[in-house]
Amino acid sequence: IIDEVHMLTAEAFNALLKTLEEPPPHVVFVLATTEPHRMPETILSRCQRYNFRRISTDAIVGQLRKILQADKIEAEDDALFLLGRKADGALRDAENLLDQAIAYSDGSVSAGAVRELLGVVPTDLYFELTQAFLDSDGATALRALERVLDGGGDAGEFTQGLLEHVRHLLVACVSEGLPGADLSAADQARYKETAARFQEVDLLRMLQAVTDLEAQLGRVSNPRFWLELTVLKLVNMVPSEAVHEVMARLDRLESMLRSGKAAPSENPRHPPPPPDAVRGEPRAPARPAPEKPSAPSAVNTGTAPPEANAREVPAAPTPSEPEQPRGDGLTLDAVRAKWPNLVEKVKTQRPGLGPFLAEAEPVALKDRRLDLVFKAGNTFHAKQVMRNREFLEVVTTDVFGVSLRIRCEFDQDGGGGPVQQDDGAASDERVQMAIDIFDGEVVRR
Repeated sequence: IIDEVHMLTAEAFNALLKTLEEPPPHVVFVLATTEPHRMPETILSRCQRYNFRRISTDAIVGQLRKILQADKIEAEDDALFLLGRKADGALRDAENLLDQAIAYSDGSVSAGAVRELLGVVPTDLYFELTQAFLDSDGATALRALERVLDGGGDAGEFTQGLLEHVRHLLVACVSEGLPGADLSAADQARYKETAARFQEVDLLRMLQAVTDLEAQLGRVSNPRFWLELTVLKLVNMVPSEAVHEVMARLDRLESMLRSGKAAPSENPRHPPPPPDAVRGEPRAPARPAPEKPSAPSAVNTGTAPPEANAREVPAAPTPSEPEQPRGDGLTLDAVRAKWPNLVEKVKTQRPGLGPFLAEAEPVALKDRRLDLVFKAGNTFHAKQVMRNREFLEVVTTDVFGVSLRIRCEFDQDGGGGPVQQDDGAASDERVQMAIDIFDGEVVRR
């Protein structure tokens, strides 16, 4: 028996070839390898090939149960299933994990002890996270993540579990059940019920976000920050809608605008600003209604055309109620001085957007356009700020007394230049209108 036979050199294979061609009658060679593509064709052509497959979790659990019965050790079924899934089809690994669980437990092997030993996150916590995604509840999602990490959970193990959880939801969404999944009947029913509340394209986007996190988790210095960032991204991920539904809603809005009716808010996640928060104009204080004129000169005598009488000169503000300053004299230094106030106000109204805005630095102010610079690698932060620029322009009115247009750029290390929207979306006026009205994003061209 030659294990890891692909490690032999070309000279060793040549020396072995003659013996393989004419072996002694009492000898059978067993060549074991996990990389058969590295074997020379001259060797493969003289061998019978047997591809081994992974052992199913049920078979591993059955073997572990036999071992425990022979040793008269009690164990919970959930604990054995956790060991079987962690072994990933290798019985030897499952037996090694069972030895560790027996030594770690006191008399009997419990599911809780195995979770602590392996660092496995309970399935209930992933379903709690999923409910937070559906409810757009970032606080609950962050608290669930905090319980895992503060309890000694591993960030990589949590990410792998979340990836598997979203995969189960995707499979349950596109098929009748979960074929081939090592799950109990109760868990399969729970996945099927939860998956019915998602669309396939939304689960694909979630799976892509978690996959990107897993790919970069081992290369970052602060895994917890990236975990929290991805969780908040999943919380704020707006559900996708079919194109014909979006176009129908645009048609309804257009017809309501033509008829003069007020259009209802189509996106409850981001309600429209109050009427007095007009883009580009500061909020003016309320003024009392002017008193009725008592002088004869204020009465329409009919000598002027009706159009001229209709154009009334607005009354000047009283001394007791001065106009709010428009902020035309706003300087970049004043913006930088009040920048922390703006960040705190955004965090209060939209907690998910505040951390992104905090990564920006105001660098230029001209013609009511504020240029923000992000460090290299913060592309996601800049895009989130640009997606919410209309909301930020309203908030700048409250903080600076004037509405500022927001533009995001990167420093020289990041390549420079402003952050642009997707070219395909920018070229289609109707798609851009749908993005602006429904706070959407292009997920597929």
